[in-house]
Amino acid sequence: MGSDLYLWNMDRHQWAIIHLILALLFIALLLQHITLHWNMIKGIVKRTIPYKTARITLTVLLIVISVFMAVGPLFITPTLKPAAAPHQGGGRHRRLGFYQKSENNGGNTDSEVKIIEIIRPNIQQ
Repeated sequence: MGSDLYLWNMDRHQWAIIHLILALLFIALLLQHITLHWNMIKGIVKRTIPYKTARITLTVLLIVISVFMAVGPLFITPTLKPAAAPHQGGGRHRRLGFYQKSENNGGNTDSEVKIIEIIRPNIQQ
């Protein structure tokens, strides 16, 4: 739709690969840190929560929340939905680039502008 942006002679896809590699490295280091300090973590939790049933309940709750946060986004897919015709005023949405010109009449008139929204699917369907 326009010019490609580069930083240090790399486009956004190459930066995304670097971002992914660094994120995975960070997660691996975090897991190693937790493993090396596991006995200390257990001692702090035992002193903080003296009741065993409360500790087990909290542990199960944290595991369930962690699994949901790790796996949940894999089941949510965004969909593109054209919105109603926008007002002709410009303003915040035009500055942030939420407008997309349609292909009719070369896409050069304000009457041919549509807003594209990214929405999450309705889970209650």
